[in-house]
Amino acid sequence: MKLDHEVACLRRAVAHLIALACLTMSVAQSAEDQKKPDAKGEQKPEAKANAPASATPWPRRIFLPTLVLEDVPGWTAPGATRRALSADARFTIVAVLASWNPASSPLAAWLTSVAVSLSARRVRVVGAFSNDTAPSVLRFLTRERPRFEAGLAPAEFLKELGNPKVPTVWVVNPRGEIVTRKELPNETEMKRIAEDLARWTDF
Repeated sequence: MKLDHEVACLRRAVAHLIALACLTMSVAQSAEDQKKPDAKGEQKPEAKANAPASATPWPRRIFLPTLVLEDVPGWTAPGATRRALSADARFTIVAVLASWNPASSPLAAWLTSVAVSLSARRVRVVGAFSNDTAPSVLRFLTRERPRFEAGLAPAEFLKELGNPKVPTVWVVNPRGEIVTRKELPNETEMKRIAEDLARWTDF
């Protein structure tokens, strides 16, 4: 009886070894088939462990629409072409303001306070007045005395931006790509933008 039991155990062990050997051969054959060219003679791509179903694309680049400021008679020279973006600027701050909007005055004052220091770093500041009139903007500019380029924003420019809220601020690189956008920015957010610009333009 004891001998019969030992023989049965031995048979089970041999069966397990045979099954394991078959499994190993099957895996090896699958790997070999993967390396062989297909019917077209092209090498089959190797499978990647835990490969994602689809690669996440890079974020698309968003460009600021072309902005040419319209004149404000009594403040700007008539007929002058004033493009917001300049090849000499490392970055440009474009602020959409409005004479009828109470939040535009403190933002314009803050931009004026940093305009000189930003200019030294070749950062340009532009104020574009949204859905406004030249006489109203002239009164605003006369009162605030901004130290940055300012003028009326063309309707096409605002339409392309989806008629943004006032005020809204964009930071644009020399290629016209938007790198920062702040809607209804507060002073803390504007200070953070200034700190970012100081870091990006550090010599």
